[in-house]
Amino acid sequence: MMDLSLFEGDELLALARLDVDAKRIDEALAKLKRAYQLPEFPPEVESLLAKIYAQLDLLERASFHYESFLARETKAVLERFQYGMVQFEQGIKDRALQVWAEVLEDEPTHPPSLFYASLANVELGNENEARRLIDILLKSAPVDNLYFNRAKTLLQDLDGRRPQAESMSDLKEADHLYN
Repeated sequence: MMDLSLFEGDELLALARLDVDAKRIDEALAKLKRAYQLPEFPPEVESLLAKIYAQLDLLERASFHYESFLARETKAVLERFQYGMVQFEQGIKDRALQVWAEVLEDEPTHPPSLFYASLANVELGNENEARRLIDILLKSAPVDNLYFNRAKTLLQDLDGRRPQAESMSDLKEADHLYN
């Protein structure tokens, strides 16, 4: 095993990214955890830690690192969206909606946030809000966007044109975007 104490934070982050690309998640995690222990480390260390923890379904750890990262990098749209996904997957839909609302303040037509906010609103019984968000998505996203098609399917569900049980599971397919 390599002596990780020989490396600085930016070097450990770069090596961890290579490990992630090569699907060596355990090695990436070891490097990131070592970088995180340093007195100073690049903020992206926590972003990548959060993504890995989310992939490993260690959602509380993912939440902790997303929160810490976002406290320093307040305009990080992707990480904020992903943090919302972690909240959604934990069943904390109200919190997920708050997080996605923050994303939509910065990027009002962010397709993944619009779609998942719509889906969460459907699950919470807020059909009118879900329809409003779907409308924004369908008017702003290109027709070849993944979320455009998912939004159309969700709208069909709301209109009763597809069997609800079948379609909801289709719409929630693993699209974690943590990579």
